[in-house]
Amino acid sequence: MNIAKAIRGKQRIRFTYDGQSCVVEPHALGMDKRGFQALRAFQVGGSARSATVKGWKLFHADQMRDIELLAETFPHAQRGYRRADSPFWSIYEEL
Repeated sequence: MNIAKAIRGKQRIRFTYDGQSCVVEPHALGMDKRGFQALRAFQVGGSARSATVKGWKLFHADQMRDIELLAETFPHAQRGYRRADSPFWSIYEEL
């Protein structure tokens, strides 16, 4: 599954992260300042250990499992999205 393709097509993706199911709207993919490939996404569903399932999250790509491109799309970037997001050293793809 190509995460960059999901960003370009504004398609939601589902994956397992730290044992939890996540459904997200991917917004940016790149290398974070610690050298890890990372995804900035708005979580819209799934489960979470934190109190909030929905909201902005940064996921390390090497910890994402069973990535699935969903047929569901989203019309535009979520409120609060900032291009050239500060956790990234280099961005490969973004809305």
